[in-house]
Amino acid sequence: MKRPELYDPLPIVDAHHHLWDLEGNLTYPWLTSGEHVYQGDNSAIRRTYLPAEYFRDTALHNVIATVHIEAECDRSRQVEETAWVSAQAAATGMPNAIVAHAWIDEPDSEDILARQKAFPLVRGIRTKPVIASGPDDIADAALFLVSDASRHVTGELLKVDAGVHLGKSPLRK
Repeated sequence: MKRPELYDPLPIVDAHHHLWDLEGNLTYPWLTSGEHVYQGDNSAIRRTYLPAEYFRDTALHNVIATVHIEAECDRSRQVEETAWVSAQAAATGMPNAIVAHAWIDEPDSEDILARQKAFPLVRGIRTKPVIASGPDDIADAALFLVSDASRHVTGELLKVDAGVHLGKSPLRK
């Protein structure tokens, strides 16, 4: 039940949210496997989150539009995630736009991009290169940059990306 005295009429576009159904056909290894423990405790969000829950959570706000950002489902099923989110939009009216996923450095990236583009709600692509398997992979570079040894390093870009900028990503599974 809405409490009118708490309702905020300011129009809001939620430009970054996620939906997922952990009982459905898509999997979210980062969320359910415990594989990415370096991200911290994610138990608070390790549950299905659908439009009904979103509407409940935002009931006191005037959300006029939303953008679903890909939620890192199993990367072999990135287009299926977009199809699932599109079906949610058709059934519930949200989201109003989608930022889908595609690896842009894979041999089939053009095909994946074309398939993502076919969904009317897709407005962009997010790709996050795998640059480290955990904090220790970049710790030495970070320590160097904050040490006195780097005092003469100015205006430089130090790429610590496991070779992604070279077209290689040994960390990607």
